[in-house]
Amino acid sequence: MTNRDYQRSLEEHHITPIINHLNISWDNVEIGDEPDVIIRNYKGKDIGVENIEYHSTQHIQETDAKLYKICKKYEGILKERGEVGFMLHVNFSDDVYSVKRLDDQKVLEDIEYSRDRQDGKRFVWYSMRLNMQMDDVKVFRVESKIFSDKINYSIVKKLIERKEEKLTSYKRLEKNKSIDEYWLNINLPFNEGVIYKPEDTLSVESDYKRIYLSTFELGDTPLRLK
Repeated sequence: MTNRDYQRSLEEHHITPIINHLNISWDNVEIGDEPDVIIRNYKGKDIGVENIEYHSTQHIQETDAKLYKICKKYEGILKERGEVGFMLHVNFSDDVYSVKRLDDQKVLEDIEYSRDRQDGKRFVWYSMRLNMQMDDVKVFRVESKIFSDKINYSIVKKLIERKEEKLTSYKRLEKNKSIDEYWLNINLPFNEGVIYKPEDTLSVESDYKRIYLSTFELGDTPLRLK
């Protein structure tokens, strides 16, 4: 998988809660760049959506990206062995986020170890295998963090302010002339350990027509801030 393929899959992951919530057909959704997503013909309008992840620390974001690549690497190892026909769900313990520089080989060894023993040496504490009728194998990353803390809305405001500049530049692009309005989707990754509440509100000035908080993992209804 190339970096571009990874980015496209990430954008699709982020927009999914909103697509599901608004009952939009995926036939009307385009994953691209500048903006990240275009929703065609939503109530007669073309909508440009910019995605951004909420992160309290840059380190967590970097670790997540590395764990994703490690899982894809392990998929390749399994395919080379001819081990196919199942999905492997890998839960990473909180310890994995405390290490500043992950050793890919050690994490791979821990995944391998946990498949047989159901407990990891350090990074992986549980894995689950589901039998499937297919000639492929998939390795999915499942974070082990638990939602506990309230979202920091000062970080949310900074994210919105940062994306305002993007919006201005997007509107100038010739390829975006058909876009009628823009939305901002702020996605909360599961491992951040934060959650929003339906009654949460935020007073914000923005040129984005709509602003959502969303999270894919819990399947919660996206919270519309604007």
